[in-house]
Amino acid sequence: MLGEGMSISAVSRVLGIPEGTVSCWLYREGKKLLEENEKKLRKLRKEKGLKGVKSISLDEMWTYVEARKGDKRNSCWIWTAVVDVGEGEKIVTFEVGKRDEETFLKAMGEDTFC
Repeated sequence: MLGEGMSISAVSRVLGIPEGTVSCWLYREGKKLLEENEKKLRKLRKEKGLKGVKSISLDEMWTYVEARKGDKRNSCWIWTAVVDVGEGEKIVTFEVGKRDEETFLKAMGEDTFC
């Protein structure tokens, strides 16, 4: 429900539970996601030999090409990545495609780190 834009108080009302319970759920899930991201970052450092990677910032933007309604909907997603490799050096890359893992992995592909 939160992923669909409902507020914590709205989720609380709909489910008939305290707002604190919804907040606890969010905190626990956020903690799991943080741990998963840290695992992926460690794996990326190991696989790519990038021991100095401090952080990776990702973003996605939606746009359309020529038509945006009905059968002719031509959605495009632009993935951007900024990799902080330390000592003030950053690598910036992007990939255009669908909103899926394949496009994300292309954005984080070999060219990013060469």
